[in-house]
Amino acid sequence: MALYQRGDVWHYSFTIRGRRYRGSTHCHRKGDARLVEEQERRRAELGGLSREGEDWSLEAVSDLFFTARGADKKSAADIAARIETTVRLIGRHTLVSEIGPKVIQAAIQARRLEPSRRGRPLSNATINRDLIDQTLRPMLRFAAHNLEIPIRQIVWRELRLPEPRGRTRTFKAQELAAWRANLPVWHRPVFDFFVRYGVRLREAFFHCDAVNLERGEVVLRTRKVGDDHVLPLLPEDVSDLAARIARARAAGIDTPWLRQMKDGSLRPITYGGFAWASRKALDKAGIEVTVIRAGERKMRGNQYEALDKTTLAKLQNAVDDTRERFARLVSMARDITFEEAMATEADWFDGREAVELGLMDAVVTEAEAWSRLEEEIDHIKRKRRQA
Repeated sequence: MALYQRGDVWHYSFTIRGRRYRGSTHCHRKGDARLVEEQERRRAELGGLSREGEDWSLEAVSDLFFTARGADKKSAADIAARIETTVRLIGRHTLVSEIGPKVIQAAIQARRLEPSRRGRPLSNATINRDLIDQTLRPMLRFAAHNLEIPIRQIVWRELRLPEPRGRTRTFKAQELAAWRANLPVWHRPVFDFFVRYGVRLREAFFHCDAVNLERGEVVLRTRKVGDDHVLPLLPEDVSDLAARIARARAAGIDTPWLRQMKDGSLRPITYGGFAWASRKALDKAGIEVTVIRAGERKMRGNQYEALDKTTLAKLQNAVDDTRERFARLVSMARDITFEEAMATEADWFDGREAVELGLMDAVVTEAEAWSRLEEEIDHIKRKRRQA
């Protein structure tokens, strides 16, 4: 949008090198306004336009913020995904100086309507991290302190969604012993590790490369809060993990937690597999988990109870809706019909089959792929210059 009207007066708005310039042309005729807009654009390109007509888009600020504050972190991929979510919901070209409580509240409500990757409603904690804690709040502070952009006053505690405190479940020594005794033998080393060191269950499933055997420590990177944590290991655990890691690497497995099959092959123990085995072990041990509810629909779809018909139907509808939206996206991007995309039934295909179905262009080497990408970028640039 280069020119637009406010009443009878034409205004200009354009972006150069990530900075948004806007202002009044003071003209009532579009032809005259276009001449003023072209003059202001040239002044901006030469650096002569005053800051009163200059502003930054959210996309430009987020790119600078990620480069300065997030790109070098182990959780860079998670930070980038959250920033992309924030920019998508608020708008790439939204001016940072115009982001206030009303805009943020609308983004929060929009995010609440989106399901998670598993089709479940997003928790308040996830939404707070996606739109406030790890994105907007530090990005706007970065813009104010480093880019000297005037930022609106925002009372963040008024915008944050309430996060109920978790109910801690404590186990007595005899309950832990019964839980462990009813686990399959190959799951017990994982159980011993997270009980001994007090980590979250998911944190216990670390990569072999996260273990430093010389220092006798493991770096937990997949933590809920996003930052890394170095965990010193007991000497006996260092030797045990050294043996496990050697076997895992020889088998091409990236986790030290292994199960040996009847034919002698090794398979990795997964978080989901261990959680399922633990539920069965708790049932056998007679240890019941009671879900405390504040509302009839609270805790539907939790990991301790079977899905009721209403919850199952709701989750299935969300999954079906996501599938249809993805199929429409594929049909638009790959020049195939929606029905053809749906007919794949979410199957997987090798390269030759994918090309025949129109799901990809060709099977090429990495060098050829980069070459084609560069040609496509050059083609787009030429079309923009001609326009």
